[in-house]
Amino acid sequence: MRLPEELAGLRQDIIELEGFLKKEIENLDEVESWKRTHEETLAEEEDRIQKRMQAIDQVQSAKEYVALQKDLDSIRKRVRDHETEVLSLMESVEKRRAEVDKRQAEIADFQKVLKQREEIFSKKVEEINSELKLLLVDRAKLVSTIDKVWFRKYDFLAKRRFPPVAKAENNNCLGCNMGIPPQMFNQLYDMKEMMQCPHCTRILYIEGTVVS
Repeated sequence: MRLPEELAGLRQDIIELEGFLKKEIENLDEVESWKRTHEETLAEEEDRIQKRMQAIDQVQSAKEYVALQKDLDSIRKRVRDHETEVLSLMESVEKRRAEVDKRQAEIADFQKVLKQREEIFSKKVEEINSELKLLLVDRAKLVSTIDKVWFRKYDFLAKRRFPPVAKAENNNCLGCNMGIPPQMFNQLYDMKEMMQCPHCTRILYIEGTVVS
């Protein structure tokens, strides 16, 4: 895999992991909110127990005592139910928090790898740019030795066809695979001047010959 594609893949992986993390945090927040609700309700029920206990101490009739005791038993049952639910939610919170921590660590690992690969890519780009500068200097030197008219033709063709130069062999232009007139092909051997394919207009050359 090429480095730019690898970087794109890592970035996409991080985006997907961050999406999972967002949902996991939302789930954690939801469970914590539900846990707080039960804890608040539990505190309210325990407060009711205290009030009922105080009321029992002041009752003056058996009927009132039985009613308060019945109400107290009902509240205590609700307290037990809320306590059970709170304990269950505490376990769920811890589990979901562990999932969030694990996901955050996973994202951190991917980000670390991405940073390392980006640094490698940056260095490669710097190396390529340095090599390109040297090549451009060499190209400028070569261009200065080429006939200006022909260089303009080469430059024009380079922007429209790749490559702008084609090898001639067995009376054929290998750029377009079309036949070259025999007289032109023979003139190419002399290389007294540069010539173009009459079909694709690429600049022709025969291997081993140099324009005199």
